[in-house]
Amino acid sequence: MTRLDREVQELIYQRNFVKAEELANEKIKEDPTHPEGYYLMGVCKYFQGDLAPSVDHLKKALMMDPQHTDASICLSVLYNDIGKYDQAKQVFDQANHSVAHKRSIKPAWRIFPNSSFQKYSYVPLHS
Repeated sequence: MTRLDREVQELIYQRNFVKAEELANEKIKEDPTHPEGYYLMGVCKYFQGDLAPSVDHLKKALMMDPQHTDASICLSVLYNDIGKYDQAKQVFDQANHSVAHKRSIKPAWRIFPNSSFQKYSYVPLHS
């Protein structure tokens, strides 16, 4: 998480949506291929009650990174809020599967217990 991400989250928490959107748009312009700006914009729109753009931004973040757990959970909650329970369950199940997959990835020191990995700090094979 970058300084800008934390700043946008803090602005959303403070309900300063105009500035939060400005910074989220800045993040999107900096790198339109990275999902985090779209996720942050989706959250900002959600808390303003602007649900259609929120769905669009969250879905765009998930198209870029299908394992973006935060975007999946937010989209699932949003779908649940508007009564689209089947879609909510589908997105939630996908997020749950993604989290389970991340947990199943073993750190190098567990895969190679007798290797020199034990001498060094914990380094996962995949992040």
